[in-house]
Amino acid sequence: MLDFDYMPFKSVRYWALRTLKWFKLGGFLILKSSRECYHVVFDRTVSWTENMRIVAWLCLQSLIER
Repeated sequence: MLDFDYMPFKSVRYWALRTLKWFKLGGFLILKSSRECYHVVFDRTVSWTENMRIVAWLCLQSLIER
């Protein structure tokens, strides 16, 4: 699961698709948690280590500071 706060839906969808393809995560569901805040849940189960690799990759690729 990834957490995107204060980001437009289009950007969340873009990064969810890039992450899905790069890590072969199967599919995803985007849930709106509050105004301009989203959770992205992927189909494939991953270990904690791989989850942290995914989060680190996304941070480096997107340069999201929040």
